[in-house]
Amino acid sequence: MVIVKDELLGTAAEHCPSVIDYTRQAATSPIPSLYNTPPTFNLYMTSLVLDEYRNRGGLAEIQKTGAERAGQIYNIIDGSCGLLTNDVAPDCRSRMTVPFQILGGADPALEAEFVWAGRRAGIEQLFLHPLFPGLRITMYNGLSDADFEVVEEFLRRFVTQHTDGSNLGSRP
Repeated sequence: MVIVKDELLGTAAEHCPSVIDYTRQAATSPIPSLYNTPPTFNLYMTSLVLDEYRNRGGLAEIQKTGAERAGQIYNIIDGSCGLLTNDVAPDCRSRMTVPFQILGGADPALEAEFVWAGRRAGIEQLFLHPLFPGLRITMYNGLSDADFEVVEEFLRRFVTQHTDGSNLGSRP
């Protein structure tokens, strides 16, 4: 709840969002303050995320880390002797979500085995949307280095178990 003295109304900066411009809120009808309360939890969580980004070196460092991580995963996929396939053109590939299939989707049982093996390794939701076949590895910015290493090692191990591993993409 916010209580504002009448003499403070009309003093908001020009760039103030309407949701926190109490002059606008007081002038709404049929009742004053028709606007909802600002999404304080969302604002608070955003501030925590931005603090974390700052602590990790800023957006440039986060972008660099995301590109490196995605590159490592794509190297494993591209070097898997066709076991893992990704049909996305290299210049259009996501750094956040890496979609792929096993044997081009020709072995749903092996894809199911991959998902279950991932769960046993503590990795959840390796499947794509139910309407779209295939698998995915999602590497959101909040993923720790240790968690990424678990995912990377799991993928390397899976590929090695199902191929001779001789062309397996190496770390840059």
